[in-house]
Amino acid sequence: MRVAFDVDGTLVDLHDYRKPRPSVVNKLHWHYRRGDEVFVWSGGGVDYAQRVVERLGLAHMVTVIAKLPNVSVAQKIQLCYDDQDVSLAPEGVRV
Repeated sequence: MRVAFDVDGTLVDLHDYRKPRPSVVNKLHWHYRRGDEVFVWSGGGVDYAQRVVERLGLAHMVTVIAKLPNVSVAQKIQLCYDDQDVSLAPEGVRV
């Protein structure tokens, strides 16, 4: 399965990007251990998302980091975690 995680408000606190959201980070770990392909995206751009992923120690678990909407990436995603309702994937989990 291909799963995507938003950065702001999802992997990290919306108002403090240095503060991870443990329950969501744990879910990313769970998907990685299952063998799922993990995508991370941010409207803030690829460089920003990459810095957050590295700071959280998740870089080795992430297949793709993207700025969405990126149609070629979005077409691959089957499940999306976000702090808002988004139509990025056929199935979404609002956290």
